[in-house]
Order: sequence, then structure tokens, then C-alpha cells
Amino acid sequence: MKKRVQKSVSLFLVAIFSVGIFTACQKTPSQETIETTANSSSDLIYEITDWTMEDLITDMEICGQKISLPCSVADMENGFKLRDEPTYIESDNFTADSLYYEDSYVATVYVNGNIDKTIKDNNIALLFISDGMGENKNGISEFNIMGITDKSSAEDVIKILGEPNVSEGTRSYRYFFNDHEHIAILFDENNMIKAVSVYYNKMAN
Repeated sequence: MKKRVQKSVSLFLVAIFSVGIFTACQKTPSQETIETTANSSSDLIYEITDWTMEDLITDMEICGQKISLPCSVADMENGFKLRDEPTYIESDNFTADSLYYEDSYVATVYVNGNIDKTIKDNNIALLFISDGMGENKNGISEFNIMGITDKSSAEDVIKILGEPNVSEGTRSYRYFFNDHEHIAILFDENNMIKAVSVYYNKMAN
């Protein structure tokens, strides 16, 4: 059941939506930046009622390993590790680091605050799954989020999650619950998944 609403929200933009794909700038995953566009807004097309963010964050696998947010990298199964080169993003008060599984890049994780050493014990606020600007030579890593996988197309995503409730064109779908809970999916020119960001940040102000 989809309840139509008109509501302005601030949008949370992930770096790869604007860095490395739409520009010539190439950065390593730990140098990716994110920004909160406090002055930007978009009307939600409808309120999502067929599934919840909690349904999504408790039904995720990466590289065949089950994960459930909120969690830290330290909570994950053996085989996951960080690069241990944290980067602080002052504008958003996040610290980011690259996540690896068995020596292959998997994702970039973002945690709240300025963490000057390891971030493995801090809960992940944003999980950004991609090929790391080409760092993972096999492309985007294996994942399964509520039945959506690294092999899914835009059509497959619609079948599982429905139409996105924030309109951003055909190359990205955003499913928005509130400022601190949403998922965004970016597609390549063949309408296959290129990147996924899962933002679940109960600690946000």
C-alpha cells in the first residue's frame, strides 16, 4: 500500500554520485567524500509502507557473510578488515575507511565523529558498496540486500522495492524514510547496479 505524501526532505548525497562518475576526478575509496545538502529538498512521491528500513538492514549479506545494521566492522565475520587509513570528513563529521574481505575491496564505511585511529569498534552509519573506483578489479562485490544482488538490474530493484519515492532520474533510485534512514542505488549505462549506499544513522543529530 503506497500512501502519497508531499513532504520536503534534505537529501544525503554519496560521493560516487558526483565524484568519479560524473567528473574526471579519481579518488581512492578512503578519500571519497559525502555531503549533506541542508539547503536542497525534494518532494517525496509517496511514503513507503510495503517494507521498512529495519526489514532491509536485517536482511543483508556481503561476500556471502550475513551482516545486520547497526553493527561495527569488529562485529562482522572473520575475513573483513579495514585498510586502517581513516579519513575525516569535517563538513559532515564522519570518518571513512575502506572495507576489505579476504584482501579484496568491498565497500567504504562511514562512522560518526572524528576517529583518529581505527574505526572498527564504531557502529557503521553509512555502508557504501562499490568497486572502489576500479580498485576491485572484479567489479562491485557480491552482495544480497533483501533479494537485490550485485547482478540485479533496475527492473529487478523495482520488482523487490517498488518505485523509488524520491525522483532522481533513471540512473539512481532513492528509497527514503527520513533524514537518517534511506537506501540509494546507482546504475550503469546498462541499467545494472554500479553502487549501493545504505544509510542508517540513529546517532545523527
